[in-house]
Amino acid sequence: MKTSFFKMILPMAVITVGIAGALSTKAMSKNSDVDPIQGYSHLEDDPCHKEIMCDQAGVNACTVVGAGQLYAKSGATCPTPLFRSN
Repeated sequence: MKTSFFKMILPMAVITVGIAGALSTKAMSKNSDVDPIQGYSHLEDDPCHKEIMCDQAGVNACTVVGAGQLYAKSGATCPTPLFRSN
């Protein structure tokens, strides 16, 4: 009786642990905020002037000397402010 119990429960436990590990690994690799995005500045004659790569999340504003805060381009405008993670 004891051996048939382990023969049935042990494979189910191994499969459950495997599935949980696979799902947690997939969730960790799904962080798209880390990918750099092109930053654009608002200049008087060019509303979306291409500058440097920035992050979509972080604590410090992504800036360029002489241009100030950088933004993400959406269509013809640049409404979303960008940040730096370091």
